[in-house]
Amino acid sequence: MNAADVLDKAADVIVERGWCQGQFRNSAGQVCALAAVHTAARTTPFTWVADEALGIIRKRVGMSVAYWNDAPERTADEVITALRECAASLRASS
Repeated sequence: MNAADVLDKAADVIVERGWCQGQFRNSAGQVCALAAVHTAARTTPFTWVADEALGIIRKRVGMSVAYWNDAPERTADEVITALRECAASLRASS
């Protein structure tokens, strides 16, 4: 599994579990973007892949993934779209 796969899987995690702000994971099991990436990366033995995926998101949004996720105007659809676009961009550049 590479960073693009992790980003796509992270989007799937949010779709499946739901999205939250202000917490890594809430009591309902919903996850923030950061938690979704870490959850998705657990399927790979390479710990660097989550860091690479988060770096790609950080570069796209221009700030910490946690701050970006928690911005009051942010929506789940924006987060899912950004994850999928980052994955597609990464694949296109490979």
